[in-house]
Amino acid sequence: MIRTVSLWVKAGNQFSNAENFSATRINNIIALIFALTLTAQLPFMPMFWHKGGNIQCIINVIAILCCSLVPVFSHLKHPFASRVALVSVYISYLVVTAIHLGSLANVHYFFLLGVFATPFIFQTDSPVTSRSIIILFGLLTILFGFLNPSTTVADLGYVELVSTTNLINLVIAGMLCAFYIQVNTQIDREKVNHERKRSENLLLNILPAPIARRLKESNQPVADYFDEATILFADISNFTELSRQKSPVQLVTLLNDLYSEFDLLLDRFRLEKIKTIGDEIMAVCGVPNCDNEHAILVCECALEMQQCFDNFCLSHQLSNGLRIGINSGPVVAGVIGKNKFSYDLWGESVNMASRLESSGESHRIQISQQTYDKVKHRFVCEPRGNIEVKGMGTVQSYWLIRSAPNKP
Repeated sequence: MIRTVSLWVKAGNQFSNAENFSATRINNIIALIFALTLTAQLPFMPMFWHKGGNIQCIINVIAILCCSLVPVFSHLKHPFASRVALVSVYISYLVVTAIHLGSLANVHYFFLLGVFATPFIFQTDSPVTSRSIIILFGLLTILFGFLNPSTTVADLGYVELVSTTNLINLVIAGMLCAFYIQVNTQIDREKVNHERKRSENLLLNILPAPIARRLKESNQPVADYFDEATILFADISNFTELSRQKSPVQLVTLLNDLYSEFDLLLDRFRLEKIKTIGDEIMAVCGVPNCDNEHAILVCECALEMQQCFDNFCLSHQLSNGLRIGINSGPVVAGVIGKNKFSYDLWGESVNMASRLESSGESHRIQISQQTYDKVKHRFVCEPRGNIEVKGMGTVQSYWLIRSAPNKP
């Protein structure tokens, strides 16, 4: 018995897509409850066999057999036909029973139940059909409530018993519908909240939190100017050779493990990762949140990144080095693009940091004069001298060696 009920309820669910799954299951459950309710009435009908119970017994048996078409259509991958079958059996049963017993039996009130159940059966995939059936249920309620004779060939005592039973069943059915609506609404609300949080988390993985909030609250373009910020570029030397030695999966796994460790360092020192391009990473401090210690924080982070990279290479038996370039100055920041949008930085300060990285040396951190002036009291640095920077001429640069918090 339990297996039969389970098969009935689950019929067709394995074939349904996400939109049809809930409606198919609800359809099967309603058909099962309807069939069980009609079956439960059968033992009482012999008591009124010659007072109308005989005809009602035939009506119930036919309706029960027709209800079995609902899971059959569901199993045959015809969810719409299954729903139409349920509505057709339900309407046919109520119409024939209402004609047989008359309006005093209160059968016509069950048409109202169909009005409330139809949106859950058809949901959003068949709006025209759903609305048409709702209108039909409403018209049938009026028709059999006001135009149907109060009594027919059935015995009045039997009609009164059926009327009382119908009212009780209607109350129970209404309570079940209300309970289902409440539970379903709560589930939908939780799904909406879950998806909203998931979308917000995805957005925060793409954009800084303040920028994400601005985009949600306004349609205005995001474009800001910052007087002071420090930009960091880091690149793995001899990466092309490394990529030839590794399979695609090994290479991606390697980079993911390394940059995941870098991400922890960036968060620790309040840097915002702007993007990664191949094996190069770009980050900034002082954007979008201003920070008076932006240069110091970036230099501390760079030293930790070098140490982290050396340990990573040792554990993975790699001979590569890490080049880092750092510069401080004004930048423009904003969000560009509609599809796959990104938060990016522009300006000569950004270009200088990139050039310092590309003109640097493996295992070393090269900083500009602007950054050196801000951190020389906290770090040990060595002058590299003047270097030629493409598009910027000759500039003075320094090697960042180590932290010296007690330096005068």
